[in-house]
Amino acid sequence: MSALAKVFWQQRRLLQGSNIESNGRTAELSRLGVPVAVGHAPGHLNDASTVVYSSAIPQDNVEMREARRRGLQIHHRQQALAQLANAQRTLGVAGTHGKTTTAVMVATLLKEAGRDPSYLLGAGCANLRGHAHWGQSGLLVLEVDESDGRFLGLYPELAVVTNIGLDHLNHYRDQKEIFESFKQYVAQSRQAVLCLDDAQCQSLHEAFPRALTYGTSSPADLVAEQVVQEDFKTRFSLRFRGRYLGEVHLPLPGMHNVHNAMAALLAGWHMGLDFETMMPLVARFQLPERRFEVLAKNGIMIVDDYAHLPEQIEVNLRAIRSNWKQGRIIALFQPHRFSRVQYLGERFGPAFAEADLVGVTDIYPAFESPLPGVGPQPIVAAVAMHVPQVRYLPRHEDVSDFLKQVVRPGDFVIGFGAGDLWRCLQRFAAPLPCRLKPAS
Repeated sequence: MSALAKVFWQQRRLLQGSNIESNGRTAELSRLGVPVAVGHAPGHLNDASTVVYSSAIPQDNVEMREARRRGLQIHHRQQALAQLANAQRTLGVAGTHGKTTTAVMVATLLKEAGRDPSYLLGAGCANLRGHAHWGQSGLLVLEVDESDGRFLGLYPELAVVTNIGLDHLNHYRDQKEIFESFKQYVAQSRQAVLCLDDAQCQSLHEAFPRALTYGTSSPADLVAEQVVQEDFKTRFSLRFRGRYLGEVHLPLPGMHNVHNAMAALLAGWHMGLDFETMMPLVARFQLPERRFEVLAKNGIMIVDDYAHLPEQIEVNLRAIRSNWKQGRIIALFQPHRFSRVQYLGERFGPAFAEADLVGVTDIYPAFESPLPGVGPQPIVAAVAMHVPQVRYLPRHEDVSDFLKQVVRPGDFVIGFGAGDLWRCLQRFAAPLPCRLKPAS
């Protein structure tokens, strides 16, 4: 919502907004001159003719009721995005995970190549100076959210699909319905970029054989070979349709980021950039905020990560295990949404297998109400089958006490979750040197 508001402001539209709390995004909009009210009240609509709302806003919200009473135009965020995107040459980056990072990489390539792209992203990035920009090129990089099916209002020039996993079963019936939605999304595009290392994307490629593909082996169009990870950086060789392109240096860890970078390179190639121009630019890639974000590196590492699905957590922990040789891996996890825990709870167990010690908090509800009988206990039990030590840490205070008690030099601490666990990590990281126990 804040990205959309920023772009509207850059287009010189008259706008105002409201949010349930003040935060970094509302502060940024306020600095730009956008009026942002805290809390919701009918009077906030003032002279508005159109209301744009997010999925977090229930239909009985007081501002929504007032908008209907006054007969205002009411659009969901995705409808507003579609109006923007369908009038541009849009690169829509979708997928169960990896879409934010991949969209940031695509925008970075286009920006560094002098194209001045527009972009609306789920998270900011330092070298893009934020998470939204309205450029003059007519190119739009859009992170596409599939969670409620409204992404099918998009008709992009290029549809990038990083992977298709099991998520959002509060909207979709099953994996088949998720797949069919992505299939329709690709059918509505002129061209697609698909990851052939993902089984669901392989099936998608069978339906769209003209799609551009990437992976770690033929028959993908773009193939990564001789992947080497060291000190949380990665290098690999690239071939495009059998032709050797050279070695790429990616300043990020993990095979998942190799996949993200290849998707970005193929998207850039489709938009007219050549690989010789793009490959050196990969060395400038930065992760978006809250994606493997290093909060402290002083004898230990403390990292905050937005990952909240089993596959995301697993690939991050594998990357850490491959690169961290100094000591233990301590993982903290804040489960996200009651509905997700209900259908994925036990799947989190093996995802933490690379960790030495895991702490699990209470569920962060987002905009959901509690579900009867749904709690973090099944996750704790599932993780305990794969990890030597697991702790249940319901509250932020419990997490803080836990970190003070167990962390010692040589440890790698990573917090996973789309909620507010990052607050605990930041508080702990700030005065870190005086809190560490001597190694035993």
